[in-house]
Amino acid sequence: MESGQIVAQGIDLKVTAETPMARLTRHGYKIERVDVWPVAMDIGKPVLLPAARSGYSCTGGTPTIHSEWRWQIELYNHR
Repeated sequence: MESGQIVAQGIDLKVTAETPMARLTRHGYKIERVDVWPVAMDIGKPVLLPAARSGYSCTGGTPTIHSEWRWQIELYNHR
């Protein structure tokens, strides 16, 4: 694959639920969005942040009634 080549595309990935995160999944050339509450397996996974930045979720709590979630993220930048 050449640098800058589009490998998949998401169109109109609208919010479907009031959750703290969305999971993006690639299926061939299509990107699908599912709004979810984070679970333990999400810790350490990449997350998208505003301004086209990315980070990794480091720790979190287990929400019992889906009313709150605490994030700590690790950011790294190298040029």
